[in-house]
Amino acid sequence: PVTIEVYTTDPQLGKALGIILYNQGEYARSISTMRDLATKLTEDPEVYYYLGMAQFKANQKASAKTSLQKAVALKLSAEALAVAQKTLMEIK
Repeated sequence: PVTIEVYTTDPQLGKALGIILYNQGEYARSISTMRDLATKLTEDPEVYYYLGMAQFKANQKASAKTSLQKAVALKLSAEALAVAQKTLMEIK
């Protein structure tokens, strides 16, 4: 896999990197990136969605539940909302 190292203060660039890492199956790195971003982009549902989905894939169920509940509360897109709700039902 290609290693991407980005040192930036641009949260949107960091968010894009976290999503790319998630899509590549780099769940631990995606979690680390998105967890850091969640402190800066506190009202961004996509940050919490990808954080929660990466946590779920990494078998961090309790953390995934918290992150996905926050994503749902922040008004996700319809497609992401459906996936988040389905995943939350699997966690319970």
